[in-house]
Formats: sequence, C-alpha cells, structure tokens
Amino acid sequence: MLLSSPSPAGLLGTALRIARRRPLVFARVNLTFSLLPVVATPQLAREAFFSADFPDEELLTYWKQMQDESYRAFLDMVALDLPDPAKVKAPMLVLGVARDNMLKPAKSTQRQGRITRRPQSFLTWRTTVCSSNAGRA
Repeated sequence: MLLSSPSPAGLLGTALRIARRRPLVFARVNLTFSLLPVVATPQLAREAFFSADFPDEELLTYWKQMQDESYRAFLDMVALDLPDPAKVKAPMLVLGVARDNMLKPAKSTQRQGRITRRPQSFLTWRTTVCSSNAGRA
C-alpha cells in the first residue's frame, strides 16, 4: 500500500510550485542542501502539510517536532532516481489524502494509479496528519 506517496513521475511539480510561491525558501533549500527551510516557520509548515483550518495549537505541536529530511532523497524523487513501476509485480493499493498540500493528490494519485496500473482511493481527511484529523470532515 502506498499512502500519499509521490508519483513515479517525480516531485518536479512540487519543487517548481515551492520555487514559484516561495523563491527565497527554494533558494535556501538549494544553497544549504537542506529541506528544513520549507518548514522553518509554522506558517510555512501549514502551507506544506496542513489545511488552512487546521487548529493552530495542533499545528504548533507538530511543527515543534519537525526535522530535516534528506536533500539527496528529495533530488532522487524530483528526477535523479525515479522508480520503474513496471518492475513492481506485487499487488498494491494507492491511497491519497484529498486535501494534501504538498502532493496535489488528485493529480499525483491518479497518475500513480495509471502508471502502476493499480487501484487508487482517496481518504477524506483534511491534511496529511491523518491520525489527528480523522474525526474532522
């Protein structure tokens, strides 16, 4: 099962969206080889991972726990080492969160389902922080 995973086509669209919306953040990411600038403030974290109506208190709780991610892995997911879905023979279910700010699931999950030729479904939680938001519709 893949849950809110990037499309096999890569994260180039996500990277370009960050560059367009937040050019200084994008520059810091690439100058420091760190993804931490993407979530450097609670507002940036909200833009990346949370819905606009996600409660501020909960956002701060999650934001305080955020840490850096692998810049090299990000580059691999943008374009350098994209997966070959034809090699995957195991059964797979592709799930996307309907209001995912980072991956734009309507495109990503549908594209992933087409590329992998696997069933796909959308969960109706508001953000990628599913366990906390499960009761909210």
